[in-house]
Amino acid sequence: MEELCDAIRLFRFWWFGMKIGIYYTHSNPISGGKFSFVHSILESLPAATLDFNHEIIIFSEAANNLNIEDHGFKFVPIKKSRSPRLSFLFELIRALFSHFFAGKGFDLAQVRNMKLNKLIRENRIDILWAIEQLDYPVNIPYATTHWDLGHRTIPIFPELSFKNNLWIFREKTMSRVLQQASLILVGTLQGSREIQNAYGITPERIFLAPLPLTKNSNKAQAKRDPNLFFYPAQFWSHKNHVTLLMAFSESLKKTDRDLKLVLCGGDKGNLEYIKRLINKLGLVNNVSTPGFISDEELSNLYKSARMMIFPSFLGPDNLPPLEALNAGCEVAVSDIPGAREQFGDAVIYFSPNSVSDISNTILGALKHPRSSKRQLKFKELLLQERGSETYVRNVLRKISSLETMLWNWE
Repeated sequence: MEELCDAIRLFRFWWFGMKIGIYYTHSNPISGGKFSFVHSILESLPAATLDFNHEIIIFSEAANNLNIEDHGFKFVPIKKSRSPRLSFLFELIRALFSHFFAGKGFDLAQVRNMKLNKLIRENRIDILWAIEQLDYPVNIPYATTHWDLGHRTIPIFPELSFKNNLWIFREKTMSRVLQQASLILVGTLQGSREIQNAYGITPERIFLAPLPLTKNSNKAQAKRDPNLFFYPAQFWSHKNHVTLLMAFSESLKKTDRDLKLVLCGGDKGNLEYIKRLINKLGLVNNVSTPGFISDEELSNLYKSARMMIFPSFLGPDNLPPLEALNAGCEVAVSDIPGAREQFGDAVIYFSPNSVSDISNTILGALKHPRSSKRQLKFKELLLQERGSETYVRNVLRKISSLETMLWNWE
């Protein structure tokens, strides 16, 4: 009987292919770069899977805003419980009962993903691709996207380390998820090295997949304002708004131009401090903080600003500079580990700790109004090789390569 079951399973793999689950959570634009990333992946799925011979089933707590079923994909909603604490308690009791009376292993992390694990079983998924970084492992082989190890690389910031014991939480969840993952998707070699050094993960389980450029649907070019600079970032302390404001203040003292700086993004606890600093530096008439803005407003900024300045301390991968490049905006970024690997000659680099360096970058942009030929050439290369469809196709091809390993277990 076992031999027959094995034969049936192998036949299913050979004839129908694998069942690949795709999981995501973010559907709210306020979530920032993660939303843009997830949205671009989902939009690119139909074109990227035209010749794909495996079945794809999509799981999410988020709403199905893109009408995924219209493209032939099955969408499985993960319904939120009306009483999440009660549901977790019930599942915890069930898991403890199985542990003590049925001899099954107990794993609190698996209990936390109870709903997703249940749906995975019901839909007979062979392997799961988490478009975002998983918070907890699942009960089958999975590929997970890795963003950063900020709690290890820059633990000085409260939102990455000591606030609400976040260091302990991030370390527990991230180390477990990464160590159990069958495949880890990273955007840079720097990110790969950080994972290997932190958790001893073999390089064979890490797949280099540079972050894709999102599609630029609005091709119309607005007239650029030579005095307008902006920074799209949530108001976390690691986003380094303070150094940028001090540098902007220094730049205003060295030019007679009426420079403007737009700091757009949601408040994550640091906005009031930034507003007080704007008042203290006398920048009220030159700096605006409109909060979270729509995609259309952000697109207009990309197309009309003289330069996007990105002084964040966190990396090695960042999406907003790629979006700005795609819109034809000149970009300056922090020279942190991994940045030059991600952007090459397409951007201008500065030290995120140096007020004078950022100020010189701003003043240099005023003196040299056009990007260099090297920057334009590298940007064109990025646009050709880093599309969302290419990203999805490469990731699914890598996941498909694990098929023969999956033949060997039930």
